[in-house]
Amino acid sequence: MAGTLVLDGEVKPPMEITDAQFKNLPHVDLEVKGQDGTIYKYSGVELGRILALANVPIKAQLRGKDIDKFIVALGADGFGAVFSLPEFDTGRFIVADELDGEPLTVSDGPLQVISPDDARRSRWVKQLNRITVRKALP
Repeated sequence: MAGTLVLDGEVKPPMEITDAQFKNLPHVDLEVKGQDGTIYKYSGVELGRILALANVPIKAQLRGKDIDKFIVALGADGFGAVFSLPEFDTGRFIVADELDGEPLTVSDGPLQVISPDDARRSRWVKQLNRITVRKALP
């Protein structure tokens, strides 16, 4: 990974995760079936773990005033995807840095959001460089 992953918005204080910090976070493996039937093995950090570093409540910690919060995952090309915090109760999301044991390609990485349970890959954010936490209601 080159550079940093920025976490900002409804995060106090905003933070950055460097390449070295990301590599030291616990990684999980996730197998995903491609459209052609091929099984791909992604390795990365659970998105929920990254949010926890910034004290963003998910799962059992998500209550009351935070229930309407969501995140916007942004890539270097300006593409973004939205994930509501309640989705983390059942959803699986990782920030991948490897595919089949190798670093992600330049066009996909160095980081990519993987959302394997979505019917389409419309929320797979390539070249992830920012996660912004927002509140839906004022």
